[in-house]
Amino acid sequence: MADDHYQVEVNRGDLSTGSLTRDLNKKHAQGWKLAHIFEQAGNTVMVFEKVK
Repeated sequence: MADDHYQVEVNRGDLSTGSLTRDLNKKHAQGWKLAHIFEQAGNTVMVFEKVK
C-alpha cells in the first residue's frame, strides 16, 4: 500500500545470498530499507521500513 511504513516478507526454505542481494537492492531502489531480519520456525522473516 502506498502509505505503509513497514512491510514484512517471509522466505520459506533455504535463503540464497544472490537472490537476497538482488531483492534487497530492488527494495532499496523502491525506497525501503531492511529494518530487521530473523528466523522463525525455519523461515526467514524480513521487516522493511519505508525511507522518508
